Amino acid sequence: MGGYGSTRWHGHIKKTAVEECLVIDISELKSEGVFRDGGAWGEKWWKDRGTGEKNASVSFVVRVTDGASGYVEFFYLIDGETIRDRILLTTTHPFFGGVRYWFACPECSRRIRKLYLPPNETHFACRHCHNLSYESHQSWQRHRRLAQQMGVRVRQVRWYQRMMRNVKSLARSKDVTRSTRNDCIH
Repeated sequence: MGGYGSTRWHGHIKKTAVEECLVIDISELKSEGVFRDGGAWGEKWWKDRGTGEKNASVSFVVRVTDGASGYVEFFYLIDGETIRDRILLTTTHPFFGGVRYWFACPECSRRIRKLYLPPNETHFACRHCHNLSYESHQSWQRHRRLAQQMGVRVRQVRWYQRMMRNVKSLARSKDVTRSTRNDCIH
């Protein structure tokens, strides 16, 4: 029991989770005010969750032309080699006015909000191109049976609570009608 290959994964390697990646969110850049006409520059850095020390950084230059198009260039080091990624920007115009900026994935040209750099990769791209998954999705599959059993119990408890509320409200309404009948008879 439990020999080689006896798991239901059958040699399947789990996907890298987005939580393991470096993430650049375009809404964070917008909140810093980097999408002005002409552009801006800055640095984004990440801290180690355990120690709180700075463990990675990316410098960037934003070039925006005519308020509707442009690009962001990212500069960073991986194993002593300087990497330069140029990511195109696209825009949409929400109904309430203004301009909303999006990254265009360098691999598939999708309009995306977040760029990911997984461990052991050298370039930023969308989660589809890097074949990323969410940790919560992977843990859900691992514990599906337990969740189903708990879900049944939760549903049963909720059903019982609803039934008791209905019985109590029904009993209250009958008490009211009894008291009104007794008031009318006397």
